Amino acid sequence: MKLETQLKYGDLFDSLEREKEQEIRKIKVYKDKDLESLCKNYEKWLEFPDRLAYNVNNLYLRAKKLKQKLTSSQITNFSILLQKYQDHKYFSRSGIFISYLINESEEEKFSIITTGLEKLLNHIGLYNKKNIVINGDVGYGVGSRIKSGEIHVDGDIEELSNHISGGNIYHKGKLIVENGRLKN
Repeated sequence: MKLETQLKYGDLFDSLEREKEQEIRKIKVYKDKDLESLCKNYEKWLEFPDRLAYNVNNLYLRAKKLKQKLTSSQITNFSILLQKYQDHKYFSRSGIFISYLINESEEEKFSIITTGLEKLLNHIGLYNKKNIVINGDVGYGVGSRIKSGEIHVDGDIEELSNHISGGNIYHKGKLIVENGRLKN
């Protein structure tokens, strides 16, 4: 670079004022007490006896005893927090728990995030009457006993339920099994 060019740039910077010091702001973290309570209730729910592990209705009724009403955003946040529970032996049944939360909420639209999960959630949308968007893949029993509303899955579905009496299910990914038959 020529000396003449360096001097011109130097003149430009010399004419600028020194920047004023900014106050350093501290980050405050607020805990959501409802979400903390939900996680504790979920942990209790996961500890059901082995004999109940395969009865969808009993698991749903067990969740219903918790009597927790949450907002759509709290349920979305909970779906993100599920990552830390994936090692639990009955984790895949968590779709039943989320279905209960959605059905009991006063809101109508929900977003569930499953993209960070290694294990798939089964029975999500059980007894559904709301509008659910699922970002990521899901397991089997999607929309089981759906009554109304819609379920949109932006990912793969392992298996659709064959107990669908109302409502609609849409997906953008692969449908691996439908009505007990493998899809190509």
